[in-house]
Amino acid sequence: MRTYTLSVEINDHKSPAELSLPFSFIILTYNEEEHLPRLLGSIKGLDAPVFVLDSGSTDDTVNIAKNAGAEVLVHPFENHPKQWHHALTSFPVKTPWVICLDADQVVTPELKEKLKTFKDEQHTGVDGIYFNRKNFFKGRWIKYGGYYPFYLLKMFRYSTGYSDLNENMDHRFIVPGKTEIWKDGHI
Repeated sequence: MRTYTLSVEINDHKSPAELSLPFSFIILTYNEEEHLPRLLGSIKGLDAPVFVLDSGSTDDTVNIAKNAGAEVLVHPFENHPKQWHHALTSFPVKTPWVICLDADQVVTPELKEKLKTFKDEQHTGVDGIYFNRKNFFKGRWIKYGGYYPFYLLKMFRYSTGYSDLNENMDHRFIVPGKTEIWKDGHI
């Protein structure tokens, strides 16, 4: 079993912590003071590094991220693929896997439990993992019309995954190798 060591901030004191989870979170934000606390709360307790790339928020987003212990960088927004590319190439990620989320997404308790037991060595030969996404409109889950199930490549090996810079309408991540689809839990 591989372990990773990092320093975490606890009650304003830095102390070493043993990190047994082999992934980091990368989150994009812009004026997300309403949504970011919900996402950060949904991943709390996973003891994984959190990196936030902000597009120049004018609300309290950056302070919320920093107060939660995230490392924050600010970069002007051009489009989603370029912003993700900047995030993937600018943070000092030390884990073999990254999970890339938007600030308005939430990790469900079922997905969180699956992540708690995630071991790199159990996914040898796998470059990426698709998560199922639930879309909501005005608080109601959209179950039909091609919106569910809807799988997104959100977790991938940091050394192999990248943002498709040619995809200007939306964004997607690409990995060259084998992928898995996780049907339990949602974002």
